[in-house]
Amino acid sequence: MAAEPPSVLLIEAEEDTRKMLEPLLEEWGYRATLVATATEGLKNLLERRFDLIILDDWLPDLDGVELCRQIRDIDQQTPVIFFSAATMGSEDRRAFAVGANAYIYKNGGPGSLREAMAKELNKNHRQPDKHDIEDGPLTS
Repeated sequence: MAAEPPSVLLIEAEEDTRKMLEPLLEEWGYRATLVATATEGLKNLLERRFDLIILDDWLPDLDGVELCRQIRDIDQQTPVIFFSAATMGSEDRRAFAVGANAYIYKNGGPGSLREAMAKELNKNHRQPDKHDIEDGPLTS
């Protein structure tokens, strides 16, 4: 019996980004839940456990840093990766200050996100079964 793929909660405001990442996450070997708001994300986190959380910094109902702070109030273990279009240098420092594990800029492309996900899950010995990160660079 095959192991369950790692579960990812993606909290991303931009519909286009969700549509782009959904098939990639599946291709990379993850089982993803995608939501557009902090409220939906917190609801999902209270209902089940995830192996990884990916956050947008700019959500319609709550700042991503504040959401990360709230996530850390209920879950200190699950890795949190920001995937953000923010370009101000202070955004990543604010995210790390409240418990983020990684901060990836969207202009780095999905390959940067993929690498950060693999790195964080490797720390917890939880990797997808297929499409090892060493397969080569991903083009966006």
